[in-house]
Formats: sequence, C-alpha cells, structure tokens
Amino acid sequence: MNSFASVALAGILLLAGCAEMTAEGCSTLNWYRQGYADGTRTLYSIVDQHVARCGAFGVKPDAAQYEKGFVDARWDVEHRFK
Repeated sequence: MNSFASVALAGILLLAGCAEMTAEGCSTLNWYRQGYADGTRTLYSIVDQHVARCGAFGVKPDAAQYEKGFVDARWDVEHRFK
C-alpha cells in the first residue's frame, strides 16, 4: 500500500473514531497525526470541532501539534502526491 493510501485509510479510521470520541481517546490521541489525517481530506482545519468534542471531557487538544500536522498534510497533498 502506498503512503497516500495508508494516510487516507488512517484518516478514515480516525474520523470514524472522532465521531464517538471518549475522554481516554481525547487524552491519548496523537494530535499531529490527527491534524495530518484531517489535512489529507479537508481544505480547512477542523481543530475547533476537536476542541469542542474533547472539551466536553475537560481535555484540551494540542492545537499547535494539530496545526503542524494539518499544514504538513496540505503541503504533501499539493506537492508530493501530484
């Protein structure tokens, strides 16, 4: 499986998991990877959605790591995978 397919699959799995995020899931999530996964399938950051979901459990996502992953993914989509 090529790296793009791997990232896409990981993103789909993470997105499915985010719909039913738990307190443990929020506190143990790799926010860089989540940002990267989101960046492979959306044009705009959705960190606010994660902040809202995880905020319900008193967990604050690492927005800086999320944004770094998101920006890296957008660059990859625009430059590497073409």
